[in-house]
Amino acid sequence: MDLFSRPTGTVFVFVLLYLFYAFQILGYLRKTGRFHGLTAILYPIPMCFFVLVFLGSLVFRVTGHRFVWKGRRLSR
Repeated sequence: MDLFSRPTGTVFVFVLLYLFYAFQILGYLRKTGRFHGLTAILYPIPMCFFVLVFLGSLVFRVTGHRFVWKGRRLSR
């Protein structure tokens, strides 16, 4: 029986890998400060937000668009 032959097997593998990743992040977080275990599990959410903001800023920068931040017009 192959582990990837059924969708539940694939989901199981991905959940297992994600939990391994979360425990690894939790280990790093414990070395740097006092963080809750939920922080390690939900870590990808703020990381995705940061990446989206960074990529949006990069697109504005490369295309030369102006934008307003705190009432100031910023351009290239």
